[in-house]
Amino acid sequence: MISVIVPIYNVEKFLEACVESILNSTYTDFELILVDDGSSDRSGIICDDFQNRDPRVKVIHQPNTGVSAARNAGLKESRGDYISFVDSDDLVHPDMLSLLLNAITVGDYDMSMACNLRVSIEESEHCINGQSNILENVEPRVLSRDDYMISLFSDSPGMYHVVWNKLYKRSLIFSRDNEYIEFKPIPAEDTEWSIRVGLCVEKVILVPAVSYFYVMRDESLTHDKIKQRLNPAVIGGMNTLYECLILLPKEKPQYRAVCLKDLYLKMKLYSYRAHGTPYEDEVRSSCRKILKNTVKEYWQLPISTREKLRESAYCWWPWSFRTLINVGERMAKCKAGKN
Repeated sequence: MISVIVPIYNVEKFLEACVESILNSTYTDFELILVDDGSSDRSGIICDDFQNRDPRVKVIHQPNTGVSAARNAGLKESRGDYISFVDSDDLVHPDMLSLLLNAITVGDYDMSMACNLRVSIEESEHCINGQSNILENVEPRVLSRDDYMISLFSDSPGMYHVVWNKLYKRSLIFSRDNEYIEFKPIPAEDTEWSIRVGLCVEKVILVPAVSYFYVMRDESLTHDKIKQRLNPAVIGGMNTLYECLILLPKEKPQYRAVCLKDLYLKMKLYSYRAHGTPYEDEVRSSCRKILKNTVKEYWQLPISTREKLRESAYCWWPWSFRTLINVGERMAKCKAGKN
């Protein structure tokens, strides 16, 4: 059996479509655990209605304590041999669970992953009603622990650092005495959790089928163009990435190298975005702390001295990166004016 866990908070406009997409799965031996994290809208009522209609649905109501606590509550309640997470405003293709289960059992893998697609609300209905989009001429990709850990910090079809397009073997998350790897109440909690889980895997398989649909909506914090520039969650995510670096073993420099490069990229971008905002001092303070603790290791990375100088300078002195951006914009305007 598969346990599908959905953390829910104030998503009444999108919740029914999400739950229906899961209940319409061609694979039927699953329990659907809906965790209502103190919603103040009709989300909790919608959950109860589904529980009354379908015996596979279990509902947990709890005070609002965040997505990490909601996922932990779902894990604690789960009974499945495999675990999957779905976000409450996203959609899954009817074949996703079948594809992931077939893949994970054929080679006795610890985890299987589906490809995902960002879609608008208007596009979403077509996606789940059409055929599963098997990527032509693409073989399933088998990853070792090293492959997976390095891929956690890259932009890839499997979105390795998130938890919502995957199927996990229960024994990967739970110990024999039923203790489990908990989500921490921190920003970017799924990246940090994925690292701790990733350090335990032996083999992972990526299924070349687009079957998870990340629905972009106006109300989403992630897609608010103003908030996306900088907000406390984004800043916290940078600090969480630094905590992830601390988690990575020193004897695995290849893991730490990709994490460091991603960390320096984020410090550069967030320092640029923070200029002139209420978060500027907070970002600069965080960056300086991280730089002092990592610059020696960063300079040992197998990248060019020119790149090390450039990226370090942008992080220490964010005005230099702003100047570069401003010069580039002016040159582009001048070129456009001449044309």
